[in-house]
Amino acid sequence: MTIAAQLCCAITLFAAAALPAQDPFFTHFTGNEALFNPALTGTLGATTFSIKHKEQWQQPGNSGYQTSALIYEESMPCSLFDYGLSVVHDREGQGMLRTLQMGGMLAAYIPLGRGAKSVRPADLRIGTGLHWGQQSIDYSRLTFIDQLHPKYGRVGPDQQAILSSFAAPNGGRSDWYFQPSVGISLRGLLLAESSHPVFGSIGAAVHNLVPLASASQGQNWSLLGIGTATVPRYSFHAAAEAVLKEYDSKHFLSVQPRVAGQVQGGLAYLEVGVDLGFSQQLAAGLAYHTSQTNAEGVPTNWASIRLETGLFRTPSQRLDLGFSYNFNLSGLRNYVGNTLEFTARWSLATSSVCRLRGQKATYDGSDALQCPTARGGRGRDKIYENIWYQQ
Repeated sequence: MTIAAQLCCAITLFAAAALPAQDPFFTHFTGNEALFNPALTGTLGATTFSIKHKEQWQQPGNSGYQTSALIYEESMPCSLFDYGLSVVHDREGQGMLRTLQMGGMLAAYIPLGRGAKSVRPADLRIGTGLHWGQQSIDYSRLTFIDQLHPKYGRVGPDQQAILSSFAAPNGGRSDWYFQPSVGISLRGLLLAESSHPVFGSIGAAVHNLVPLASASQGQNWSLLGIGTATVPRYSFHAAAEAVLKEYDSKHFLSVQPRVAGQVQGGLAYLEVGVDLGFSQQLAAGLAYHTSQTNAEGVPTNWASIRLETGLFRTPSQRLDLGFSYNFNLSGLRNYVGNTLEFTARWSLATSSVCRLRGQKATYDGSDALQCPTARGGRGRDKIYENIWYQQ
C-alpha cells in the first residue's frame, strides 16, 4: 500500500469518526434470517448450527472485507418459544477495523385461524434479540500525517522511521455497547389442501433500540472515545414459495420470490431476487442488490447468483451448503472485486430442551399436514419450513 493511500485511510478514519457507523451485514437474506429479524428465529423446524461467511472487496495484495457468523437455533415443538445464539465477526480495511457482536434471540408465536384440532393457516411471530458489541482497530497499520517528513517521506534525515504522537484511547477498542432488537413476522400457508400450495412470510424489525428509547443513554461505539452513539437499524422482508408442480415423492418445482432491505443512518440497502426450487436438496436463483448513501449521488448496484444444495440427509439430520457469487454492475465496480458468500447448515430433527422436559421433541410431522415447502402441526400449531419433506 502506498504512503498516499495509507495517509488517505488515516484521514478518512478520523473524518468518519463523527459520522454514524453501520452494523456488519450479509448480502443475502437466505441463511441470515434470525440476525435480520429475531422473530424468524427457529422457523426451520429443527435444531440448526449455521456458519455464514462473506468475502467482500477483494484486491490483489490484501484480504478485503470479511464477515463471519456462527448461529445456533432450536425450534421447540413443545413450547410457545424458539431461541437462538449468535456470534458475528467483521474485519474491514487495511487498518483492520474489527466488529464483534454476540448474544441471543427469542421468538414467540401467536396462532391465527382455525381451531386447535386442525392445522392453522397462519401464525404471528414476535421476537427479541439481546446482543452486545465492540469495535477495535489496529492503529499501527495506519500512517498519520505527523509520521511524514516533507523531504524523506516516512523516515527522517537519519533514515529512521518516524513515530506518531497519537496515543490510541482504550487500546484502540470501543466500550462494549448493548444492541437490543425487536421484530415481528406473519407467516402463513395458502391453498394448503391443493396440489399447488403457497407459503408466505412478511416481517420487519428494529435493531439498536437504546438510542430510540433515550438519546441521552445511547450506547457508545466510538473508537476515539468521543461518545458516538449506536445508530438504530431498520429491516424488512417479504418472501414466498409457490409449488408449481410435484413430480414424485422427492422432486418438485417451486418459485421463491423475495425482497429484503435495511436502513441505518445514511445507508440504505435493498435486495430483490427469485429462486427456483427443484427438491429439498437443490435450489438456484438470481438477485439484484443496491445500496445508497446520503453523501453519494450514484448508488452501488450488483447482481448475484446463488446455489443451495443438501449434500447429506437422513430422517433425523441433514447438511446444507449454499454459495453466492456477487458481481458489481455500477458504482464501485471499477475499484473493488466481486463478493463471495458461503453458508453451511447442519440440522437435527430433535429438540434437546423438549427432550429434557419429557415432551414431544421431534419434528416428524406425522400428525400434521405435509407440503413441500411448509409444515403446520397440531398441538402447538407452529408453522415451520418443511426441510424434512419426504425424508
